Amino acid sequence: MSTLLPKHVNAPNHQGRWNWIKSNSRKAAALVLVLAYAPAVVATCIAVFVRTDRIVIAADSMSTITKEYGAKRIKICKIYRTGITFFTFAGLDQDDTTGYVASHIAEENGTLGVKARAVQFRDHVQKPLLESLQRAYRASPVEYRKLLPGKTALEALFAGMENGEAAFYVVGFIKIEDANGQPLGLAVQEHSCPGSSSSCPTPGQPQFIWLGENDVISAGYRQMVRSKDARLDDDAATLKHLVELEIRAHPEDVGPPVAVLTIDQGGGYWNVAGCCNAPKKKATPKPSKKQ
Repeated sequence: MSTLLPKHVNAPNHQGRWNWIKSNSRKAAALVLVLAYAPAVVATCIAVFVRTDRIVIAADSMSTITKEYGAKRIKICKIYRTGITFFTFAGLDQDDTTGYVASHIAEENGTLGVKARAVQFRDHVQKPLLESLQRAYRASPVEYRKLLPGKTALEALFAGMENGEAAFYVVGFIKIEDANGQPLGLAVQEHSCPGSSSSCPTPGQPQFIWLGENDVISAGYRQMVRSKDARLDDDAATLKHLVELEIRAHPEDVGPPVAVLTIDQGGGYWNVAGCCNAPKKKATPKPSKKQ
């Protein structure tokens, strides 16, 4: 069984583009891989299958929180829900110093559907996200570059079932910087279904989306196809394996356990709960100013 992948799959994508890769699955259905915006948003790996009747999301559990004195890594649940919409992030999603928390912004107005919630998030998150980027740069340009070495500041995926079919909306925020790397603004990139016929799954062509760390996923998937891996018959098992490959490749940036969620007409349920049976990450109190 052959798998056709362009040469640029394994190369970093610094241009903020969507790259589409076609391959053959064990069930002879074409699979489309989506490389989201930039090659490496640190401290997260999210992998998603979108089929016409369901969505499966897998995520690692390591998160980096910026503090006034630097950054701290913790284990959290990265898959959130509000109303009928599920969402997840890769990138700078919290800053305790400024009080910015991406999940709180995404949770605003619990009655919204997938697209409306994603658009609201896009419009409301840009100002606090940019303020956090600028604060981090002022605190230490060196640490800022270590925290976010690529072009992408934040990626967000919103997903759910609408009118009996899978719907998703990905929005990415690309850093606009001066010659010294100081953040000046944000450019927005969006990708959704419904919204683009080429983005929507069909019965014979599901979609695969990944956010954050992803440099071994494509090779890992090719190996699964070549070896006719039995896990290819199980979306949750396939995604869990691919995220675990990234964890082994980048233990300093992504970490166990892996959580896997399936969304279908019955709602959302955990294939593997990981950290997601624990309380969600909450902002810590803003430190008092030094006298």
